[in-house]
Amino acid sequence: TSLTEINLVQASIATSLSEINLVQASLSTIVSEIDLTQATLSTVISEIDLVQASLSTIVSGKIAEMAQGLPTSTPTLIEATNYLYRKFRNKQETTATDNKIYDDAGVTVLFQETHSDDGTTFTKGKYVSG
Repeated sequence: TSLTEINLVQASIATSLSEINLVQASLSTIVSEIDLTQATLSTVISEIDLVQASLSTIVSGKIAEMAQGLPTSTPTLIEATNYLYRKFRNKQETTATDNKIYDDAGVTVLFQETHSDDGTTFTKGKYVSG
């Protein structure tokens, strides 16, 4: 019986060592995943910082005077805002046939459109380069 008990204890120790090795491997995997998660979080935080800096520039930055030219059909948000801003802020001249939007100095036509009115229908054309 003593020899049997010794064999059982040895088998139990071997099983325990095997389980300890599995736990160590699992812990090693968990530590690696934590390191990856920390690296990912660090990358995400860096990207958030870049977005915040970009938004800060957009919100607090000034919109530059636009050049004369054809309004694009696919403007960026800044370009679209600039066209609206210039249209509401700058000098405009409207006649029976056209509407011209000028630069800040009121000298150069930035963009313009033609329109017509036959007494029944008013038709406004697209804005084109000044």
